[in-house]
Amino acid sequence: MTEANDPNAVPSGDPRSRRKVKNLIQKPKQQLKYIMYFLATGMMLLLIVFSFVLFTLSNLVNTMTQLCGMGEDVQAAVQQSIMSAWVVFGIVFVAFAAMSVATGLLISHRIYGAMVPIRRQAEAILAGDYKARGKLREHDELQDIMTDLNTIAEKLDSKYGSQP
Repeated sequence: MTEANDPNAVPSGDPRSRRKVKNLIQKPKQQLKYIMYFLATGMMLLLIVFSFVLFTLSNLVNTMTQLCGMGEDVQAAVQQSIMSAWVVFGIVFVAFAAMSVATGLLISHRIYGAMVPIRRQAEAILAGDYKARGKLREHDELQDIMTDLNTIAEKLDSKYGSQP
């Protein structure tokens, strides 16, 4: 379905069509918790794997030095390569951290961003506006909750009518 045919589409010139970074942060404390989970888990896993690889490589170099009698110049070159690998690891570590933060922010926004219209719908029902209906984006994680709130509002409206 094209934007022109979609009745729910926001016109491209409309300011709502552009996402703002500040809109990604709905509940900073809770979202930060998810971001930290992603960051800590990813960083620990990356550090463990890379440390294991470099430790194994260092042991291999030491064993080869003892068995094959490599010269000091060859051993120094291998050690320099290992140090270069640590630098590359540092760069990968920082890039992975940035990706983890971005992923955590986007995933937490999918949960907490949907809570804003849900809260608005619940407040409208509590205020007696049973004709109010809420809508989430098509793929929001909390779609079932909004559907249930709309059903509650419909039943209350049919039973009591809206109260101003």
